Amino acid sequence: MLPYSGRVFRNFPGEEGRPLLEATLRDGTWEGELTVYHETGRVRYEGRMSAGARCGGWIENETPTTPESLYEAIKQDLESLVMYPACPDG
Repeated sequence: MLPYSGRVFRNFPGEEGRPLLEATLRDGTWEGELTVYHETGRVRYEGRMSAGARCGGWIENETPTTPESLYEAIKQDLESLVMYPACPDG
C-alpha cells in the first residue's frame, strides 16, 4: 500500500456537508493548507503545514462562536494569530 497524496475532507459525524477538517496530504503527511472547524462552522485552526509540522501564521480560535460585531471578530482573529517557523517555500 502506498501513502495517500491529495485533498482530504472530514465532516462532523452524521452531518454530511458540514466540514470538520479540510487538508492536503503528500505521501501520507500533512502538507499545505489545513483548516479545522468548530461545530458552529467557525474556523478553529487554519494555516499551512510542511512535512507534517505547522509553519507560518496560524489562526487558532478557541471560541466557537463568532462575535456579533465585525470589530470584535477581527480583534479575536488577530489575538488568535500564532506564528510558527517560516514555511520552507516562503
